[in-house]
Amino acid sequence: MARKTITAVLTTFDREEEVRRVEKHLRSTGLFADVLVWRNTRHQNRMVYGRYLAAAQARTPLIYTQDDDCLVDNIGELIAAFDGKHLVSAMKPDAIARYEEQRRRRAQVTLLGWGSVFRREWIGVLNRYVVRHGVDELLLREADRVFTLLLDRPHHVVPARIQEFTCARDPRALSMQKSHWEHYRVAVERATAILKVGQALACH
Repeated sequence: MARKTITAVLTTFDREEEVRRVEKHLRSTGLFADVLVWRNTRHQNRMVYGRYLAAAQARTPLIYTQDDDCLVDNIGELIAAFDGKHLVSAMKPDAIARYEEQRRRRAQVTLLGWGSVFRREWIGVLNRYVVRHGVDELLLREADRVFTLLLDRPHHVVPARIQEFTCARDPRALSMQKSHWEHYRVAVERATAILKVGQALACH
C-alpha cells in the first residue's frame, strides 16, 4: 500500500505525554502521509467522536487509528490486511469472543483502540445516527460502536500486539467506568434500530 494513501488519526484528553509518545512512534514507522491529533479539552470535549472529526480532515482516502494509551507493534500487518472492503480491527482474544456475541446478522461491533484501518468516506454512516439523535452525549462517548455497527458488514479482525500504558487502567478511562457497558448497550440498540429502518426501506 502506497505511503501517501493513509493518515494516522489520534484523539486524546489530558494525556499529553502519552499521545506525544504514540505520535512519535507512528511517525517513526514511515507508513503515514500524516499524523493528525484531535486534542479534547475540558471546555470542548468531543470524546471518542473526535476520532471521526479528525479523520474528516485527512487528505488521504484511508485512515489508521488507535487510542492514546498504547503502542501498537503490528501496524504494518494491520495496513497490509486491509482489502478495501472490510474494516481491519486489532483485538485481544477475550475481546474477540465478547464482541462476536454482538453481531447483528452481517453487521458487527468491533474495537478501534488497539489499531484499525478503514476508508475515510465510511465515516459518513455516522450521519444516519446524527439525523435521528443529533450529536448527543452517547455518540460522543460511543462513536466507535455506532460507526462499526452502521457499516453493516463483518470486519477483519487481527490479533492485537500492543504495549499498554498504565493510563489504560486509570479509573478515568471510559472503559473502566461503571456505566461503560450500559452506554455500550444503548449505543448498540440505537444503531441496530437504525439498521432495521434501512433494511425495511430497502424491502419496499
